[in-house]
Amino acid sequence: MKKALVFAIIAVMALATGFFAYRYANPETSRSGAAPRVAITRSVPSSSEAADASPSEDILEPGSSPALKNSARQQTDPERIMAAIDLDWKKFTLKPSPTKVFKDKAYSVYDIWNEDYVVGPKILVDQSSRNVFTWAPGDASPISAAKDMAFDKTLRTITGILKDGAMMSIVLTTDNGNSLTVRRLGVDTSRLTSLKAGDRIKVTYTGVISGSDTTRAFITKLENVS
Repeated sequence: MKKALVFAIIAVMALATGFFAYRYANPETSRSGAAPRVAITRSVPSSSEAADASPSEDILEPGSSPALKNSARQQTDPERIMAAIDLDWKKFTLKPSPTKVFKDKAYSVYDIWNEDYVVGPKILVDQSSRNVFTWAPGDASPISAAKDMAFDKTLRTITGILKDGAMMSIVLTTDNGNSLTVRRLGVDTSRLTSLKAGDRIKVTYTGVISGSDTTRAFITKLENVS
């Protein structure tokens, strides 16, 4: 009887040992009805992919304004000037000039060039506000480019008697008695057929001629008139 009991205990212990050994070796089957585990991974770009990413593309956070992307690139001074001043920028170019200071405020300065000549007033960019101004000798202070009549597109004319006809420019005595020097290069002279002293010549321009000052004028045509 005792031997039978001992054998029964040994058998039960063997079964228990086998059961726990099986569970240890197969943990996924130990929980019947449990949902399978899903691995969540996040894709991380490789170093080569990161190097190929374009640096010019700005990444906006969800909900952020597209204006943030546009503000990432600041306009240059020439870009500001060309946006503020209506000129044929295929014909005219901008070249930097020494900085000017008015009332303790510094301005970046640019000249307008037509071929090899400076034309128009100087263009100033306020280094703090980045607003665009103009200035010419005789001006007490810079003038807002938006208000400068130099860039008005209205065609105007003035007539004078030829005093001197040099290769690059002519000198007229206007009907008001002013001496007016007008550059010939880059100007329509198809109807300028004679350059003798005493010839009457009409000057077509945009902007402003003040007395003998043509700083704020852009000459477009010279022609003989009777």
